[in-house]
Amino acid sequence: LPSLWPVKRGELALKLFDRYCDEVGQPDVLHAHSILYGGYVAAYIGQRRNIPVVLTEHSTNFLTNSILPGQKRIIRSTLHDVAKAFAVGPALAEAMERYAPEREIGIAYNLVDTDFFTTPPQEPSSSAFTFAIIGSLIPRKGQAMLLRAFAKAFKGQNI
Repeated sequence: LPSLWPVKRGELALKLFDRYCDEVGQPDVLHAHSILYGGYVAAYIGQRRNIPVVLTEHSTNFLTNSILPGQKRIIRSTLHDVAKAFAVGPALAEAMERYAPEREIGIAYNLVDTDFFTTPPQEPSSSAFTFAIIGSLIPRKGQAMLLRAFAKAFKGQNI
């Protein structure tokens, strides 16, 4: 028997979504950033509320054969149900297409327009340095290496 966990998650998300819509109105489009499981939930909501869903996939699990057997059905149904699917690179798009050959996967690279997203020049601050990492804490993301580099670069400094 297939797991009921994704369905229950979808039902809970739908209830929360409806509450959100009661407060601020229904969005015209939903955009999810990963099939597992935000994309699945967005597709679940989109199908039930007639809202188109755009998916941008970032996960390298498709490239490293890290997809679990129970996730394959979720991937196929999500790719079938979204209005448009993108991957952040051509190799990822090709790997995703194996799960839904009929689905064209577009490419939307992870780029930032630095002409548009700029901060105004600022005077150097004498206050403490603030550092933030945003990302998964899995070895291939290199968070540990980054922390070691900071420790080496700023050794003996009170930052």
